Amino acid sequence: MKTFALFVTLLTTTLAAPTTSPATVLEERLLACPTSSLLPTGQLPPGAIAPSALIKISRNNPNRAYPNNGWPKITPRDDCTIFNFTISASAAQGKLCNIAFNIPPITGVIFRYTFLGRGHFTFKQYRINAGATAGVTTWNTQPLAGSSPVFNLPTIIQPSNSYVISSAPCKIAANLGRVTLSGVLCSNDTSFVFRQSSSSCPTGLFVILTDDPSTKK
Repeated sequence: MKTFALFVTLLTTTLAAPTTSPATVLEERLLACPTSSLLPTGQLPPGAIAPSALIKISRNNPNRAYPNNGWPKITPRDDCTIFNFTISASAAQGKLCNIAFNIPPITGVIFRYTFLGRGHFTFKQYRINAGATAGVTTWNTQPLAGSSPVFNLPTIIQPSNSYVISSAPCKIAANLGRVTLSGVLCSNDTSFVFRQSSSSCPTGLFVILTDDPSTKK
C-alpha cells in the first residue's frame, strides 16, 4: 500500500508540473539578447532603421556586380557588403546617426549564421545619397567616400554582443526629403555570413537616431 501511495503521489506531481510553452522559450531567448547603450533591453528601439539594400562587392572579382541579398557576406580580404539605409531628412534634424552592430548568440536567432575568425572588422561610410545600386555597383565602382574615415572598429567583434560602431551628428539638410546613408563592412581575418533580421534577437547593422546633445540650448 505504501508503494502504491508513493506512486500515486509521484504521478500526481508529474501531471501537475508546469510545461514550457514555445512562447516561454521565445521569451527566454529575447531576454538573452545582447545589450548596449543603444539597445538597453536587447531589442530595437522604436524608429530603428534596418537596411533598405544589402549589396556584396568582391575584391577578387572587382568588376562583378551582385544583386540585393538579405544575407550579408564578409570573407577575409575578399567579400564585403554595402549597407544602404533610407532616412527621412526631417527626422534626422538635431539627431545623432548611430550605427549598431548586433551579433546575438546563435541560439537566440531564427536564422543561423556562420562566424569564423579573430573578429576584426572595418566599416567605411560613403557620401550622403551615394549608396550602392544592386546589379550595378562593383568593387571598382564603389560610391564616393564620405568625410568620415574608415572605422577600424575599436574592439574585437564576437558573437553574443551588441556594439556601437559609429555615433556622429547626422548633418543632413532638412530639405533633402528621404536620403540614403551607406557604408561597407569588411574584414581582413574573419568570415561572417548572416541573415539581416529584426526578428527575435536583432542581427546585423541598424541605424538608430538619438538626440544630439550639442544642439540643445
